[in-house]
Amino acid sequence: MHFALSRSIALGVISLSLMSCAMIQGSVTPIEGGQYKSFASSDTKNEAMRIAASDARLTCKKDGNKNYIMISQEDKREGPAELKIGNTWLETAITMSKAGQEAKKNTQYEVTSVFKCVNSGS
Repeated sequence: MHFALSRSIALGVISLSLMSCAMIQGSVTPIEGGQYKSFASSDTKNEAMRIAASDARLTCKKDGNKNYIMISQEDKREGPAELKIGNTWLETAITMSKAGQEAKKNTQYEVTSVFKCVNSGS
């Protein structure tokens, strides 16, 4: 009984993880000319860019296309000013400090993209 319950819980967690990977995580809006505008945000630039690419791929897949062309993409950082003092060791020490970690928590990266879905052969 205990094994069956653990197995059921594990399968449920895996299912939820897979479902979250297959959902639009930012916002996507159709615009003129068959193009879409998307907005994604995260606490890291790489994650915001990954969300934007994933949303474009999923949007086009829903439309029956396998590919997309990124027409434009702009990223913006919101939060405390980035630390640039020219001393890597000092910058690292400050970043790792409590104040640096707090500043990192208050930083948000936003990615705005315009893309168009295309057929596989295009």
